[in-house]
Amino acid sequence: MKIGFVCDKHSNRNLIAEALAIKLLKDLGLKAEVYSASLEPDKEIAPVTLELLKEKGLNVANVKNNALEDIPYEDLDVLVVICDKLDKTCPYIISHKRRETWLVEEPHPLSREELKRTIDKIERFLKDFFKYDKFSK
Repeated sequence: MKIGFVCDKHSNRNLIAEALAIKLLKDLGLKAEVYSASLEPDKEIAPVTLELLKEKGLNVANVKNNALEDIPYEDLDVLVVICDKLDKTCPYIISHKRRETWLVEEPHPLSREELKRTIDKIERFLKDFFKYDKFSK
């Protein structure tokens, strides 16, 4: 299974979703290829984002800013659009078996507190999506 997380600008929300999804799927014993991309990715990942993900015990070694063309978009089984602006503009591909839209605002200002709230919100979405609380026991 291939899962992709896409947002419009910057790269915080999709990177957070990718790192958390990899961890939660591993906890559940499930294998999936997880990707993230942005239509307008930043050149570099904000250090505070990486720092907070590391503090949560997430592996960020392979996390990088990707543009949509850098991931196998047409081959994704599941596409999660992390902002409502993209829902209508992100290309619909028939091979996507499931498509979700999560309303998660880009953290602004880019502070530890705002990023923590964003991480918590995305983690709740992912746990619901994977039915984590039901199957992790």
